[in-house]
Amino acid sequence: MGATAITNASIFDGTGAEPYGPAGILIEDQRITAVGAEVEIPEGAEVIDAAGAHVLPGLIDAHLHLFGIPGYDFISWAMESPMLHAIRSAIEVQEILGAGFTLIRDCGSDNSLQVKRAIEEGKVNGPRMRAVGRFIAETGGIPDLPFIRLEWMQGPEPPGFVRLADGVGEVAKAAREQIRGGATDIKMGVTGGIDPSFIRAESAWTGAEIEAAAHVAHNVGALLSCHSNTLIGESCIGMQRAIQAGADSIEHGYWIDDETLEMMATHGVTWNPNVGYLSRAVERADDLGLNPVYVERCRMALDSYADTLPRSRSIGVKRAIGSDFLGTPADPHGEEAYELEVQTRLGLSNMDALVTATRGNAEFFGIDDDFGTLEVGKVADLFILDGNPLDDVRILQERHRIKRVMVGGETRITRP
Repeated sequence: MGATAITNASIFDGTGAEPYGPAGILIEDQRITAVGAEVEIPEGAEVIDAAGAHVLPGLIDAHLHLFGIPGYDFISWAMESPMLHAIRSAIEVQEILGAGFTLIRDCGSDNSLQVKRAIEEGKVNGPRMRAVGRFIAETGGIPDLPFIRLEWMQGPEPPGFVRLADGVGEVAKAAREQIRGGATDIKMGVTGGIDPSFIRAESAWTGAEIEAAAHVAHNVGALLSCHSNTLIGESCIGMQRAIQAGADSIEHGYWIDDETLEMMATHGVTWNPNVGYLSRAVERADDLGLNPVYVERCRMALDSYADTLPRSRSIGVKRAIGSDFLGTPADPHGEEAYELEVQTRLGLSNMDALVTATRGNAEFFGIDDDFGTLEVGKVADLFILDGNPLDDVRILQERHRIKRVMVGGETRITRP
């Protein structure tokens, strides 16, 4: 690949600094080799005139699900072929890339490892991917599917996105199966479910079982992420057990008491709340005919997050951002930037939201030496945006404004 130069740009570099420009970026061998007001362009380089638009690091979604689901009929979906789910998801990841996301993490599905491989092989035009494979749950725990017969859930190819496991040895085996299939991380359910259809709210995992998953993950450089939905006043015991057992992140955790936040800060555990899908459910409940109990719990979760956010910041808990979009009519893939809008409504500044969705998520994944900011030496994952998201982060959802998306310096999406 020859050199590429982006000129006449306003650079938002993801470090927390204000945008600057007019400036340029030089890309050679997939990486940024120069950035700033004075960039020498080598002879023969491709030149892209940004025409005053903003250039940003590619956005990173640290938590979504490629379910390949066309509606809300989860029973029918769970009984469909994973091949059909993968075909739908292969189309959806192109929408996500076109929205400026150059890296996503699937946090549990039956097809993500196959889609990830197809992207890496160049067969599907999608963002870089991390994936957990199947979501590990104990029998009857989060998110075991109570509407599926137990013997099917315990079979070699269970419906849905769950791998049931009970006991230290079985948990370790389940985690190794995901790694063998290409998973970059492992996910377990430890407490809570916003959806009232889950069998119970509190996990029965022992510390030893969680430690087994953590050992498998950390032995291969993967993360252990633990699902925990808690609302104001609910118990944080399951979260504390996961933190002590070696979890790298708490996913959701809308309300967390100060004792648990202190534990997270001490152990370096990242908090990855996801609020966009909650807001969408509340906003579109009537049109979509959603379960009123579920909608009310979504509203409670938003209130819980607003309570926890300022306390987490004062205590110094590390934070990531992910949408938890599934691809349903309420949260279609390609609209993940809505997460940043809701985060700013609930307390983050536009700058905080953008930096967390770029540099912060790269730090969470331990890849910030290569990704997350527009600096010399970093991989050239970026996009060109007509407008300044610091003025209004909602413009990230206007896909016609995203003029070009590049992955490793290669243009993947262009718009007039």
